[in-house]
Amino acid sequence: MPERRSVSARALALFSAGLGLLLLGLGFVAYRELLHYERRALRHAPAGATFVARVDLEQLVLFEPVRKHLLALVDHISLGADAEGALSQKDAHPGRLARLREAGLNLGLDLRELVFARLSGSDWVLAVGGLFPDGDLIERVAHVLAAEPGARLRREGALLLLGSGDLALARAADGVLLLGSHPSAVEQAFLPNDAHRALGREGAAAFAALPPRPRDEAGALRISGRLDYGDPFALTLEVEHAASDASPPRQALERWLHVDTTTFTPSVDWGGERALLARAQFAAASPTLTRVTTTWERAEVDRACRSLATWLEAAAAHLGPLAQ
Repeated sequence: MPERRSVSARALALFSAGLGLLLLGLGFVAYRELLHYERRALRHAPAGATFVARVDLEQLVLFEPVRKHLLALVDHISLGADAEGALSQKDAHPGRLARLREAGLNLGLDLRELVFARLSGSDWVLAVGGLFPDGDLIERVAHVLAAEPGARLRREGALLLLGSGDLALARAADGVLLLGSHPSAVEQAFLPNDAHRALGREGAAAFAALPPRPRDEAGALRISGRLDYGDPFALTLEVEHAASDASPPRQALERWLHVDTTTFTPSVDWGGERALLARAQFAAASPTLTRVTTTWERAEVDRACRSLATWLEAAAAHLGPLAQ
């Protein structure tokens, strides 16, 4: 019986190191190609937006309510079909989301971030970022939607116009999908800019708003906030106001949210904003800046997504600019 040759410890160590480097390299490539996402949707919020919100969907705790309530709108919203011959997306098998997935746009798996920007008047634009495939994705979407009975859509250059209104869909050069209430809104968001870089890319979500101010009072000049992961979520708001403004920051924030926590008057409470304000602590950071810290329960976040979905579905009935 031939004698087995032993493997030296050095050769074994070199082999193990080489195998480890190979696996590490393969893991890095897989991460870059399959998992890693570079946040860039925020750069498509137009410079003149009066409200901008960024939501990170890489964590399940935020993705789940968005998937359950907001992604479902893709199936529910009509594209202008006649009432009698329309394809009911609520009852269609497979639904629009499933057919888009078959065409290469898997929103349920590849979606990573949403950025919403409100422009002047009632126009708006939604920037959708994710690990979407290369190629003419808009053409694939058009092919899927064109198969629906009565659907109204037309292609105008880089834009896909949807429904009987002016709703427009396009894809920017960096891969971000842009959905807007009007072609001009999408055109404003098409080229990347750094107008809202102050929002940053950290945390679960962030927003900045220029609240409407009544003529007889100064109110807040700007409200911004950041949401951080936790149970509950930690919410930090900054209310910028004029040094001469005598109205308390709490009242300015309540006016912006249409909430008055000092009374029992019924008001719209989409996502627990009354409780959110009741838990808030206010601290003056400077004569013109007040910092507000509070918490947002996960159940309240879920309710906010559900309420937003209900509003969007009703407002998109004509697929034009969203109602005030």
